[in-house]
Amino acid sequence: MSRHYGCEMARKPIGDEPMTGAERQRRRRARQRVAAMIERERAREAAGRERLRRVAPDLVDDARANARAAADAWDVAASREVAAARDASREKRRVIFNVLRDFVQLMHGVIHTGSLLTLPAILEVEEYEAEFRQYFRGGVAELLEGLAQAQDAARVAERLSADLLVLVKPRRGRLVAPGGAGAR
Repeated sequence: MSRHYGCEMARKPIGDEPMTGAERQRRRRARQRVAAMIERERAREAAGRERLRRVAPDLVDDARANARAAADAWDVAASREVAAARDASREKRRVIFNVLRDFVQLMHGVIHTGSLLTLPAILEVEEYEAEFRQYFRGGVAELLEGLAQAQDAARVAERLSADLLVLVKPRRGRLVAPGGAGAR
């Protein structure tokens, strides 16, 4: 056996190997079974048509037309299933893209809004603290719980960033996406 067996086999067309006698017999029996199944189905359909001709000859043409309509309906149903699966997948992608866009925009706002750090001083004023509770009914405790989740979000963002870096090429200190748009 050659040490390049994998490469040689990759180049060989399927069925290029000689068949053994047992393999030929197995394939012949499989073809015979399929042919017998087809013949039984044809005989069943013929018996059904013959029965219909005897019982209700006026419905033979309708049955033939309905058989075609049923086949067409199955084709339409199958294509609708494919379209629905594609639409569901598209909707999942859009949700992911929207969540990420909103997350990035929100993080940008958090980072570039220095006045956020003045919140403790703002909340010392009773009137402002009451206004704050319109947004956070649980008060500062509720905000702290949310900020704890921000740490989890940061871990997810780090993991996602690491996974996405394989999609971009560094070029002179900038990251260039496959489409050509650059980001710092």
